[in-house]
Amino acid sequence: MRVPIVGQMDANSAEIRPFPALDAAARVTLTANDGQPAIFQADSVECRDFLAGGRSDICFWLDGIPAKSWSAVVTDQRFIVHNTYSKGLIGKPKEKPGKATAGHLYFGSISNLSAFLHNGTPVLLVCCIRQDGTRTAITLKSSDIESMKRLAYELHDRIDKWIVAQGRKFDEASADEKRLSVLQKWNKFNSSVWTGDKEYSVFVPCNSWDQVADSRLS
Repeated sequence: MRVPIVGQMDANSAEIRPFPALDAAARVTLTANDGQPAIFQADSVECRDFLAGGRSDICFWLDGIPAKSWSAVVTDQRFIVHNTYSKGLIGKPKEKPGKATAGHLYFGSISNLSAFLHNGTPVLLVCCIRQDGTRTAITLKSSDIESMKRLAYELHDRIDKWIVAQGRKFDEASADEKRLSVLQKWNKFNSSVWTGDKEYSVFVPCNSWDQVADSRLS
């Protein structure tokens, strides 16, 4: 069974694929490999699966929470979303001791980034490929376009630095025409997102992407 990559978690949870570890205060546990995190706020976060036939399924959402209550965190190795609110069985989400909503994607698993405007609101998709071949996206929205731009730039630049350090980035000198096109579009990402009405979508110019587990048991 394929689970959403964002969901409710308990404090003191270990990192169980595909979910991050939480500390005693129900915050995502950072490691030395995360470096100095950059933290931004978003109004909403969803998890969406893109299915066969052009269909998509929103498999996680959290309605009825305050604006800018989501934290979007970019570290040296991953992208993290976190909210102190979590879903209840009945009624609106609440802040509950020992619980939070969280998810993450390591840079090796991020396959593409996409940015567009929906009714004037900037939207950012951070996508991965699951073990069953499904493309899944963490979707962020915020009315603060300048903050969203800074988030997108930070995420792009840290991913770029990581794939270079890992030796995964396409080599421009030896890239074929298709890979060169992907690389050139990737390099224009920061100057192209939310500059008009059209969606700007880029593949991470990487020789391989790590698939994300379908369940906690994978």
